[in-house]
Amino acid sequence: MRRFLKAGYDLTPDHDLVAQALTSRVAKQAVLRWFPYPQAGGREPEKPLKFSFLHRGGKALWGDGEEPVVLKGGEKYRFYILADLERLGDDAAMRLLEPPGRVQLYGSYASLELAEARIEASAEEPLGKYLTVKFHTPTLLQYPKPPRVRAPSVNALYPQPRLLVLNLLQRARNYGVEAPLSIYVYAPFDLVESTHAIRPAAVYVGPHHAVGFAGVITYRVEAPERRRQWLSKLLGLAKYIGVGRATSMGFGWVELQSHPA
Repeated sequence: MRRFLKAGYDLTPDHDLVAQALTSRVAKQAVLRWFPYPQAGGREPEKPLKFSFLHRGGKALWGDGEEPVVLKGGEKYRFYILADLERLGDDAAMRLLEPPGRVQLYGSYASLELAEARIEASAEEPLGKYLTVKFHTPTLLQYPKPPRVRAPSVNALYPQPRLLVLNLLQRARNYGVEAPLSIYVYAPFDLVESTHAIRPAAVYVGPHHAVGFAGVITYRVEAPERRRQWLSKLLGLAKYIGVGRATSMGFGWVELQSHPA
């Protein structure tokens, strides 16, 4: 089992600030002011630290380019860090529990306080008859592209089971879970779409929009026992590593709930 530290912080700006549309960059900037680590600029596919979007009232904040994201002075904004203890190390991770109290941010200052923290170990997600997946932030789930195809990568606007399982299967190898490729082939028959409220979701990143999807979907689980076990392992890991691309910057953070019937 892989161990993760999940820490939540309250960020309170002294004054109104116009923030980046990708608000996880605000969280990352606030943390790296006092917690530099060697892998911060690395190119490895799975980073040891993942930063969530800023949250207000329990809802993730991001900008789609139509209106600026304004952080109100004196108002608390919650964000989370997920640390892979095997990559980061326990000693370094424990320093995340000691924020300085004050950080410089966009030429101003903000208070930064630890709100919650816990260490969890990834475990299999117990699968009942139905599985509900909530995509709390825009999810960038790409269609697989043959190596010789030079067309731009394309993000799906819907969590197709085959794309979902393939993404988790490929990334899980970085966390010691070697699931057989065949479960990707059977995914549409093992996770059958039942109901959904999925919508397109875009984040303005620099001169471009990162377009994906957000919302909630319920699958009916029809997998036989052996494939059900592998799906349980992959989905249990998804609660920590997210789904799709750029999860280290808050994209594709999910919540799972299983239903017996």
